Amino acid sequence: MKFLAALLLLAVAVALPVEACKCLGKKGHLNTGNTKTCCKQLNGAFRDGNDCEASTISEHLREFRSCCESHNSATSDCDFPP
Repeated sequence: MKFLAALLLLAVAVALPVEACKCLGKKGHLNTGNTKTCCKQLNGAFRDGNDCEASTISEHLREFRSCCESHNSATSDCDFPP
């Protein structure tokens, strides 16, 4: 059972269209502070000074976007399945 769960997680991580997620401001600018806060909140890996590694939050992309929005960012640049 753990093998199937790991395999599913790997499949989702590989299928992600982006490698990193960011919170974006109202005019599309990066909001690094919010990105770092939301990444940490979801136990993600904050990398390269402004990215939250998508594979580390792949099960929580909707929550990442909600976190960005709750911290007054417009959205995130990560898509999630409907």
